[in-house]
Amino acid sequence: ACSEVKQEKEVQSEEKRSPDIGGEDDYMHCNFIDIRFHMEKAFETGKTVLIIDNSEDEKVCTYLSYQTDIGMLEAKAMIQKYSSNSLLAALEYGRRLLVNAMKHGKTLVIRLGSSAPDFKDSFHDDKLHEVLMSKHRAKLEKAREAAAREEKDGGGQLVASTVTEPPPELECYFPKEVLMAGGRFLRDTAKAPSSPSSSSSFSSQCKEHTPSSVSSSRTTSNSHQQHRTWAEKLFRDEDSFPHKNIAYCRDEFRVCLVSQLDVSDIDEYLFGNEWGGLPAKELFQILIVN
Repeated sequence: ACSEVKQEKEVQSEEKRSPDIGGEDDYMHCNFIDIRFHMEKAFETGKTVLIIDNSEDEKVCTYLSYQTDIGMLEAKAMIQKYSSNSLLAALEYGRRLLVNAMKHGKTLVIRLGSSAPDFKDSFHDDKLHEVLMSKHRAKLEKAREAAAREEKDGGGQLVASTVTEPPPELECYFPKEVLMAGGRFLRDTAKAPSSPSSSSSFSSQCKEHTPSSVSSSRTTSNSHQQHRTWAEKLFRDEDSFPHKNIAYCRDEFRVCLVSQLDVSDIDEYLFGNEWGGLPAKELFQILIVN
């Protein structure tokens, strides 16, 4: 009888700890004291977890920053690097933290703060590759115009139509797949596809934000990249230390985001604005910290 009472109390205790899932948006709610427990429950949905914590002292990020199994990526730092330097500098900052989390099996926490960084249209490889290819085409066109002028003057040795230059190497820095399914696509041991699988609801929704010209470049340029794992694409030589030439992602690796915006503002600033924000809302499981 004592054993049955004990089991009943344990069940009741577990029910109290279980996340409250409800409302038309299917948000999950939790108390700060059990944030790790509820994060695990949210990850079980198979989506990327978006934690809403609008406490003044950002208690969730403060707490997570002291955990050894957490890697913190400051979205504001990406914005600053993009503004003062270049998109490549911003994505390289993200890549280094991403690789570290993959290598050590950490949860990569993207700290949004009160900002709405443009992960939908700007902060990913497709945009970088689009920019690099545009610069390449402009440079090539300029060289052909110069050759045509020389020909017209009678002293040119080049035929404008034959002026060529190899396209730039399109390396991987921060793919859109980072924000898909909690990073599962980067964690899978299967070979990374040249573009997200259309069979996945997460992939197909994310793919909607990819320009057709960029999608085609994924399959036609740098073909040697297509048959490598995400770890092999993202790791550089220095990232493989001390295991030379070995790029791998531990099974514990995951990705989540934390925003300080009020839940009433996320539709407008994170998912509904015209200048960027996050990909489709359906990609995320929203966890509100009370």
